[in-house]
Amino acid sequence: MNPDEYMITVRNATQDDISRVVGLWEELMDFHQERDVRFARAADGAERFRDYATERLSDEASCLLVAEADGVVAGYCLVAVCKFPPVFAERDYGAVYDLAVTAALRRMGVGKRLFQSARDWCAGRGMKRMEVGIALSNPVSSGFWKKMGFDPYLAKASLELPD
Repeated sequence: MNPDEYMITVRNATQDDISRVVGLWEELMDFHQERDVRFARAADGAERFRDYATERLSDEASCLLVAEADGVVAGYCLVAVCKFPPVFAERDYGAVYDLAVTAALRRMGVGKRLFQSARDWCAGRGMKRMEVGIALSNPVSSGFWKKMGFDPYLAKASLELPD
């Protein structure tokens, strides 16, 4: 489908959106787990994420956005104000915890619109920097974040310890 065929709107999530956001989170986690088993979700992961997302709705330091494509929630973005330790000149930054778009609507501009709204939310709070964790095993997200202008400066590494 052509991106121009969809009317995409981004807005703050409401309690009515939480079930759909949880479904998108499950899709995101399953997508990542197929590429890296370290993303396996807990048996009660969806319920815990539901509680977490619901708490974000009333947290002034967080923003849960949803993108609608033709009136259907097709993606979400969770961003929050975080602080670096006091040794840094710029302490506040916006952390993108999740940005997910349902597989059928990827590459249609949904993710870009979500990110732009998250960026605007951060800038509106005086932040000069945003950070995102990028799963290097996921070429879709790696390419997306590079396209959004993110320049990697640190990478996380993992070591599995023996039992």
